[in-house]
Amino acid sequence: MIRKVIRPILAVTRDDLLKVQQQPDFLQQISLRQVEKVWQELQKVLQAVIFYTPFEDEHIEACASLGQMTDDYLAQLQASGRLLDALVADRLCMQLLLKLYQVLEDAAVITPGKSFSYAFPEDPEVIGSILEHTGADIKQKESGLMVPLKSAAYLLYPVSGQAADSCGGICASCGNENCPYANKEKREQKGAFRYSYGYQQIFGTMPKDEKEQT
Repeated sequence: MIRKVIRPILAVTRDDLLKVQQQPDFLQQISLRQVEKVWQELQKVLQAVIFYTPFEDEHIEACASLGQMTDDYLAQLQASGRLLDALVADRLCMQLLLKLYQVLEDAAVITPGKSFSYAFPEDPEVIGSILEHTGADIKQKESGLMVPLKSAAYLLYPVSGQAADSCGGICASCGNENCPYANKEKREQKGAFRYSYGYQQIFGTMPKDEKEQT
């Protein structure tokens, strides 16, 4: 089986930073300068990587991770009482993981305009299979939780036709109804969302008892 690895250098735009600053779930107003400061610290520890297999049975198996040093940085912020900065860093990580998904799409696209649908398996055995097939340097606990925590194992399926719109691809299957990037209509559809394991990993919605196992 062919395995490939991409180690991109990720960057954020001013718009990305503004999205983080303006998120409504923050309990207090934060400045753009504070977001920029956290980003300056975070980018020093980023170890962004994508492990993937080229098309197998009409899909791609992939693992994306921001690395163990990112986890360590987030833990350090919490331990030192910088809780708001920890939340900012967590939201920045969300942005970075989405950028990693796009990096793989760009690398995998053969035909211009091709788009993809995403599947985040919840079954620990399937997750383990993806980790094995891709050769990812990511560990899996008995609960299925991946370490580093800012990691995700997923499948990419090519979609025929034109590229998906802003509600296509990954966001169309997202179970995070509190995501500040979700459109208002989706957030108001009560009961329409369910948290998949992949999104629990990314957005920090893992049940408390499973978090404590880490």
